[in-house]
Formats: sequence, C-alpha cells, structure tokens
Amino acid sequence: MLWLDNSSTVSSAIVILLRTFFVGFGFLAPAMLFVKPKKMPQLKKLFVAAGIQIVRIAGILYALFWILDAYTATTAKPAGDYLISSGPKLYLGEHFYIYWLTPLIFFIATQLLWIPKIKQNKIAVSVIALLVLLNSFNVFPILLSQYKINMPWVWGWPAPDSWMFAVALLLHLFMFTTIVFTVLVASGKLKEEGNK
Repeated sequence: MLWLDNSSTVSSAIVILLRTFFVGFGFLAPAMLFVKPKKMPQLKKLFVAAGIQIVRIAGILYALFWILDAYTATTAKPAGDYLISSGPKLYLGEHFYIYWLTPLIFFIATQLLWIPKIKQNKIAVSVIALLVLLNSFNVFPILLSQYKINMPWVWGWPAPDSWMFAVALLLHLFMFTTIVFTVLVASGKLKEEGNK
C-alpha cells in the first residue's frame, strides 16, 4: 500500500520534530510527577506544567500538519497528459485507520490535558504520558496492521537493538528538556522561582 507514504517533506519534517515533544513528555512527565526531590520541589512542578503546556500545543500542530500533509500528498498533480496523486483523498482508503490512528491518539490524548481535573491528577497525566509515548513508538498502528503495509517514513525509528535507538531517544529527551527550560526562562517563571 504505497499510498501511505508521506510526500510533503516540510510537513513530514515538522511532524518528526513534534514527536520529540511526545517522547520527552512520555518519559519525563511521569518520572517528575512521582519523584520527590529534596531540593527545589517547585521546579519539578514548573517543569511538568510547562511540559503539559508544550505537549498540548504540539498535539494541535501535529494534527494540523498531518492533515496538511495528507491533503498535499493526495491532491492530483499534473504529470504530462495524466493527473497523479499518492492515493485516495486524504488517505481515506481501505486502510485509513492505520494512517489516521497516530495523529488521532496524539490529538485526543494531548487535548485532554486542557481539562483542569485531568491536568492536576498525577495518575491521569501519567496514563496520558504513557499513551503518548507508546503512540510515539507506533505500538497501536503496528498492532492494528495485520497486512503488509508500507508505513509512512515519519513513523520510522531505529531498530530497538540498535545503538542508534538509544542515541535517538537521548536526543529526544535532551531536546524536550531544553525546550521546556527555554519556555520557563522566557516566561520568567524560572527567575521568579530563583528569587523565592
């Protein structure tokens, strides 16, 4: 099923970048929620709050760019005397659920974090983080995929037994942590915490 291949490099690159937020949040949010540091416990709360804020926006952007990519790839383009497209409109073909499951889970899970009762519940946030993390590793589409389907390249991860997997994972965690601290510094919350 070649129609599942993404064709818009700009959208695909942004989608890959946004996955950094999901992987980082999936690993770090539960750890931060249940670890009780002796020093600077407020920093932990600020980190989790900023991470939630980032991942909610990332969920919206991910869905928008995924839709844009699907539209661009499936819009007929002239090629000589013929019009070609990468598959059925918006990939709503035979195996549409495999293509759309990933962005749908990311979107729904991250948008649940707008609800105050969920956002303030450690267990609920941890379950959402785990769901987002598993989705980042394509667990759900792979489980649903009982056919030989070419997955979009934006879903690609190095093989788990590869040292590149560990490198990719560390890079995701580093980038997410860096972005969270950048948001905290830019918002002035880190400085406020330091002055207390």
